[in-house]
Amino acid sequence: MSYKGFDISNWQGKISVDQFKKAKNSGYSFVILRCGFAGRDPLNKDASFENNYKNAIKAGMKIGLYYYSKAKTISAAKKEANYCLKLINDRILHYPIFIDFEDSVQANLGKTTSANICNAFCDVIEASGYAAGVYANKYYFESKIGKIRSEYAIWLAQYPRATYKGRYDMHQFSDKGTVSGLGYPIDVNTATLKPGSYPKEQLPYPTTDLIKGDEGNQVKKLQKCLNRIMHSGLTVDGIFGDKTLTAVKAFQKKYKLVVDGIVGAKTRAKIKSLL
Repeated sequence: MSYKGFDISNWQGKISVDQFKKAKNSGYSFVILRCGFAGRDPLNKDASFENNYKNAIKAGMKIGLYYYSKAKTISAAKKEANYCLKLINDRILHYPIFIDFEDSVQANLGKTTSANICNAFCDVIEASGYAAGVYANKYYFESKIGKIRSEYAIWLAQYPRATYKGRYDMHQFSDKGTVSGLGYPIDVNTATLKPGSYPKEQLPYPTTDLIKGDEGNQVKKLQKCLNRIMHSGLTVDGIFGDKTLTAVKAFQKKYKLVVDGIVGAKTRAKIKSLL
């Protein structure tokens, strides 16, 4: 089954509930909102994001997000992803959070580096319970970006017909679409992705005491929970190292627990209650 949608940013301004309803009634079921962008400063919030998220939800639209990236390193990509998560603040989404990888500063990084950047962004997003994906045009996917891991969605920009031979889940087929209630020109899309509900409602929380040096599935549960609650950006590797210790202490400080870095009964109970 294919779904129709459109994507907007502050270039289209602040959209009202009635405008979103008109778009929905004309057959557009989803909207992908720009939540932020890298510009002169690497981390910027889209000025229309809050308004457009609120009103799209009220209108019954399904929502995904994208961040216009200028990341040239894995570290920068992770910062962008964590910034997205802070902007979202655990709000419900139905489609992935995409890294928009198309800026000229990224054109000559090489396919391996570019893929690593995109996958790193998606890793952080996925670890917090949201779906993730990569947006680029056909030329970038073919010539600039290496392999994106199969668990992440691909949003292809190619007008008007897709001749791209690789896999893709969403197709932006025009930047001059007319959407009822929004006018012209609008980026319009089709998607074979079935809308879901993110972040995933339930995360398994750690059920045993944990300290620095521990390894295994219980530590992975801890890391996923901290990413969800604190947007810690931890790599979910099951190793309780220095970064996990710092995240645990930050959690304990925020929630007025004893700041000892030990995941004991009270810390686990607080994690459980927040989930």
